[in-house]
Amino acid sequence: MRKDISAHHRAYILAQDIESWAKTNVHKDFFLGKVILDWSTKRTSSRGGLYRSGPGINIAMATSFPDNKSQVYRFYEYRSYDSDSIIGGFYSANPYHKLRAIVAHEMAHAIQFFMYNKTGSRCKPHGPVFKKYYKELREEFVNKDLPNQKQLASAYLDYINKPQ
Repeated sequence: MRKDISAHHRAYILAQDIESWAKTNVHKDFFLGKVILDWSTKRTSSRGGLYRSGPGINIAMATSFPDNKSQVYRFYEYRSYDSDSIIGGFYSANPYHKLRAIVAHEMAHAIQFFMYNKTGSRCKPHGPVFKKYYKELREEFVNKDLPNQKQLASAYLDYINKPQ
């Protein structure tokens, strides 16, 4: 996949924006120790958590930024909360929506593990603490920009059921 400079820049700026949000809304000491935007097609999953340098994210950009620009797609979340109205999956034709959701997801992990170090209260990687932060990040940085989900769901079903 060709590296999309705009997607790379947008992902980095979003991580910085979420870092600022976390300093104000979670803990004043929060900082990003690492932001890796990896375009290798061998990298298929993203990660957020703690690194030696502090909280950070490593985004698999080749799979986080779809090639199918302007084609309606379905973004899936983990099965246990994919149908959640705030942190679940969604429909879009804008490839940046998927990228924003993935960065928000991994930043929620970075915040979760940062707070674990601060408070000593442990939580499952996709448990209540993660979901709390992810809900806040999705509402602030992703969901308000999503188009009408009912219309896009219909368009998506039409697209995938269309004879090839």
